[in-house]
Amino acid sequence: MVTGTNCADTSGRMLILELALACLSAIWCALVWLYADPPTGSRKPPVPRRIAAALCIVAPVAAGALLSLNGALITAGAVLSFTVAWWMRLSARDIGGWEIEYARVPKAVRDGNLIRVTDIRNFRYGSVEDPILAYYDADYELDSLTSVDLICSYWSGRTIAHVFLSFGFADGRYLAVSVETRRRRGQVYSAIAGFFRHYQLIYVVADERDLIGVRTDTRREQVYLYRLRTSAEERKQLFAGYMERAEALAKRPEFYNTALNNCTSNIVRIIDGGLPRGQRLGRDWRLLLSGYADEFAYSVGRLETGLPFAELKARSLIVRPAGSRISDDFSTAIRETLP
Repeated sequence: MVTGTNCADTSGRMLILELALACLSAIWCALVWLYADPPTGSRKPPVPRRIAAALCIVAPVAAGALLSLNGALITAGAVLSFTVAWWMRLSARDIGGWEIEYARVPKAVRDGNLIRVTDIRNFRYGSVEDPILAYYDADYELDSLTSVDLICSYWSGRTIAHVFLSFGFADGRYLAVSVETRRRRGQVYSAIAGFFRHYQLIYVVADERDLIGVRTDTRREQVYLYRLRTSAEERKQLFAGYMERAEALAKRPEFYNTALNNCTSNIVRIIDGGLPRGQRLGRDWRLLLSGYADEFAYSVGRLETGLPFAELKARSLIVRPAGSRISDDFSTAIRETLP
């Protein structure tokens, strides 16, 4: 038998759950209005956006105080519906005003075994704020791929790293590819903002002297380089997949997402796309906390080594001698002391 007390308890729990969901939806809506698709040149949300964000919180609270709890829930639902309708209409687009390192989007065209890449970035850095701009175009043959390296660059503690790959070719060339937030001038990276369509996604295709050098020599980040264990066919599929993705983004931009469409998830998606279902990397907490991506790669047997992981990591740190400069032999120099 269901007693009146049980009904009251159930009703009370349902009301608490509804109020909790209403609070969460109000917070989500407020963050959407503050962060999503910011206007070009805006370093902080314009006044109408800030008013909208405030109303997402104030309107349900006012409805609850002036009307009833049901009134608060209905108002929260209306706010959520209106916000979602606006959110769904947002689309990534190339409207200019980008930070200088993201001004050009690389393109790649495949012709059988040959891939021609245009707008390969090759900046030189006296400082991060004032680079010497340079780009070049180059042809790469899939059959000449000899290696794939995993680079993990730590810039904010040990749990978060920027993860990207570099491809080596038989003629000694290396081409690095980094999945990044394509930020507008004045924007700074925020993991929270990255959940709310605040940034766009870009595949930066660059010379190692640029993409790795800016991290080792200019920003002085801790950068680790590991040789991935790959077959010739896997290297071809991975490089071709990267170039196809870069070309697709050049034609149809996408929003970055801190959890679902980031540097690590893009690597995993392309790798898994070329593997049988039973061999795919899938999901792992170490892929979300990207500082542990190298440990994950080691645990699934993807790093070329016979060393324990702790020793491998210690020996894989790129150490640049004092006073060293980024020269033409940079790629060779950073690998001389690595396992």
